Amino acid sequence: MNISHLLAATLTTSALVSCTSIEGVTETTADVREGVPGGHVVETTTIQATVTGIDARKRELTLVSPKGRKSTIKVGSEVSNFDQIQIGDQLKITLTEETVLRMIKPNENLKEFSEFTGEIPGQGRKPGLKASGDYQVIATVSAIDTKRRKATLEFSDGTTRKVKVRPDIDLTQHQVGDKVLIRLTETVAVRIEKP
Repeated sequence: MNISHLLAATLTTSALVSCTSIEGVTETTADVREGVPGGHVVETTTIQATVTGIDARKRELTLVSPKGRKSTIKVGSEVSNFDQIQIGDQLKITLTEETVLRMIKPNENLKEFSEFTGEIPGQGRKPGLKASGDYQVIATVSAIDTKRRKATLEFSDGTTRKVKVRPDIDLTQHQVGDKVLIRLTETVAVRIEKP
């Protein structure tokens, strides 16, 4: 399985589970300095459920959350070792999103990039996967609205996005043309294990 199939499987799995009634537990940590634009935020969501039904022909799993909510998800053909799943197995999904945002200094020469890595278990083992994507983009401040405390960021593909600026940031110290670094690391770990 190549990395594009692995990431497709990861995104499919996380999207399916997020659309079900299985609830997750989310923890957020933030490192933000007073008066300094940007910061570092990590958000981790853990989802778990018990397999209570298996339809091998349709490749569907019936899952029950710790609070008793039942959901059925379809497992794509790119997820190997489906036949290793048994009633009573535990599905555990951990989604981690880490965001770093900061102003770029005038003498910094940074580039945009995207990198992907992933791994799947070998034949005969319980299904699972781990994949991560690391993205770095550079935006240019194209407008500043001091009254509403908003800045418009323009990206290299021409799209723009208005963002709210925290009240502790002195907007008079920033101007149109300033550059902003946004780095996002997303990791998804999906595993099936015995209780």
